[in-house]
Amino acid sequence: MLITLKILHFIGLMMGGGAGFGSMIVMGAIRRADDAGKATLMPLRPKLANIGLAGVVLLWLTGIAMALMGAAASQLGLWFWLKMVAAGAILAIAVYGLIVRRRMAAGLPVPAYAARLPILASPLSVIAVILAVLAFNQVY
Repeated sequence: MLITLKILHFIGLMMGGGAGFGSMIVMGAIRRADDAGKATLMPLRPKLANIGLAGVVLLWLTGIAMALMGAAASQLGLWFWLKMVAAGAILAIAVYGLIVRRRMAAGLPVPAYAARLPILASPLSVIAVILAVLAFNQVY
């Protein structure tokens, strides 16, 4: 069971990371594109965001399950809890992005900062991975 959870956890990591890097590439292409190119590329943004959200949710579900199966969370140390803070921030950004996409689809206004908030997800993801390596280096 633990091996299956680890496999799914890494798949979630791939989904979240792939969607994040894919979004950065698409945004760069949108900035350089003409109107026709923008019209073609813009629909990719919510699709990538949904893949990223699914990956983050998969990470949380499998991570919680692994924590319950393995060492007590209190024994994982400071690096683990700092990773959880970063992961919590990523989850909050991903869920907020879903809320924003639904508001936009309904024609409701969204705050100006909503477009810039997802930019934080990529550096937070790198930080979370670094902290995970530090946390689990001590445990295993």
